[in-house]
Amino acid sequence: NTVVVHDINGPLGEKALLYLGTTHFYRKDYKEADFYFTKLFQDYPNGENAATALKQSVICKQLSTGGSVYDCRGVEESKKLLMTGQAAYQELAKDDKWVAGQLKSIAAQQADRDYRVAEFYRRTGHPGSAYFYFELVRRRYPGSSYATSATTKMNEIRVEVEREQAKKAAQQAAAH
Repeated sequence: NTVVVHDINGPLGEKALLYLGTTHFYRKDYKEADFYFTKLFQDYPNGENAATALKQSVICKQLSTGGSVYDCRGVEESKKLLMTGQAAYQELAKDDKWVAGQLKSIAAQQADRDYRVAEFYRRTGHPGSAYFYFELVRRRYPGSSYATSATTKMNEIRVEVEREQAKKAAQQAAAH
């Protein structure tokens, strides 16, 4: 920490950032770990640990959200970072299996979030909005268990949606 505070641009700056990020990651303080890993690959983009720091940052961003019921901007940021990192670092571009695993994890978190939004609308008596989000899940995440569940839920609320649309059409006709 002393090196980072007093001599970040010195010969030990890159390693100090890596060690601080790793320590916070080990302690499950993912936001703080992400801060140090991000600083490392931004300040030392050509350093020997830049690609490793970028990988760790992607993982930290996914873990720091607290789940799909919370703010998922970190998950979206990790996806952008992953795409950028593949182009910038050969080490990352060669690790197709790891990248595919991260993209799958990101998609699962996003599918869960969208599915939960649809469920919220269904529970609160907004079948049209729920139907829209279930359709969104089906189109964005085909082949997933969320898409299958969304199709089932859409079939369950189809009658309610049609009733809601008919009611709105009748109200509009009466207004004119």
